[in-house]
Amino acid sequence: MNILHVATAFKRDKADIITPWMVELLCEQSRRHNVYVLTSGYRRIPSRQHFRDIDIIRFNYSPSYLQKMTHDSTIAGFIRQHPLYIFLLPLFFITGAYRLYRTVRIEQIDIINVHWPFPLGLMTVPVYLLTDIPIVFTWYGAEFKVAGSSKLIRLLIKGLSRIASRHIAISSSTADLLQNSTGTENITVIPYGIKIPPKKHYRKDKFILFAGRLVERKGVEYLIKAMEFIDSEYQLKIAGNGPLLAHLASISDEMDLSERVQFLGFVSDKELKDLYRRASVFVLPAVHDRRGDTEGLGMVLVEAMRYKTPVIATGIGGIVDIVHNNRTGLYSDERDPADIAEKIKMLIENKQLYDNLTENAYCFIEEKFSLGSVTQKYEKVYEEI
Repeated sequence: MNILHVATAFKRDKADIITPWMVELLCEQSRRHNVYVLTSGYRRIPSRQHFRDIDIIRFNYSPSYLQKMTHDSTIAGFIRQHPLYIFLLPLFFITGAYRLYRTVRIEQIDIINVHWPFPLGLMTVPVYLLTDIPIVFTWYGAEFKVAGSSKLIRLLIKGLSRIASRHIAISSSTADLLQNSTGTENITVIPYGIKIPPKKHYRKDKFILFAGRLVERKGVEYLIKAMEFIDSEYQLKIAGNGPLLAHLASISDEMDLSERVQFLGFVSDKELKDLYRRASVFVLPAVHDRRGDTEGLGMVLVEAMRYKTPVIATGIGGIVDIVHNNRTGLYSDERDPADIAEKIKMLIENKQLYDNLTENAYCFIEEKFSLGSVTQKYEKVYEEI
């Protein structure tokens, strides 16, 4: 098959770590199929690139010096910071739709898979009207966060959903959002896929790990406050940047925890893997933020599980697809530092529980989240249409 994936952003060079789950999925697909990616232009990057066996096609929507709405942030986030760029949006969708239509004709595409269907689904309208090529939408949950309470955008999402022959959601919570918003029933839940290393024992050091963007819905402040109740031998390492960095650092200082709480900022992929291997416990204390948003899936939990690090997380959003309480990890109460600390101490002090959870978690992600398993699920959806 000739499969075309449509995405807002994709790897700009070999060192780019953007959307690694999609890159790995497409590399796996390219073993059996001809795989193309249509994505937006960025600065002066060539309009045609190759990565391994993937053919990357970029549409240029403006002069190169203005092409910076994507890749480094979401389009919505970029426009919030640079409001005048909203005038480039019509060009973005018109040029994207034109290049999409040309690509399906020239490359004789059999299936189009659109990632982040709102707003990218808008570009598929001409193809939908003028060809009979089946379209698959893969939803990540962020689409509904962009919509917020806007009735117009939700109506647009509902209309766009009719274009797709099949829908893929990355988690059961995303599938529920999609069904409630559009009424569609034709949904398959397929999570991100990752490479699972061979099972082995890893040396664990006395630190607790969090990795992710420092935003409200991650709930990091409650993990910092939980350190007050944890044995002073243990440190907390926080990998990642974000708008709440200064606020979180001030909480650490006010609680006299600055020597035990380390803000690592951006870390390389190699450094992050080493942290996952060595951490005693990984914690994702997610919360519902002021807009009602929370984790769409929480793949950092799967990353920790594959290195035999036990996980603690709030049982909300897409996290429940990964953490099954007392089987693959432990749930902590939302916004409750004392409960987070209690769960950390349970793992530190109970070796049998520690070993049981890490073993169960490894077996679970090997079955549900391995790259081979996820690729097969995509393959089945394609074959059915």
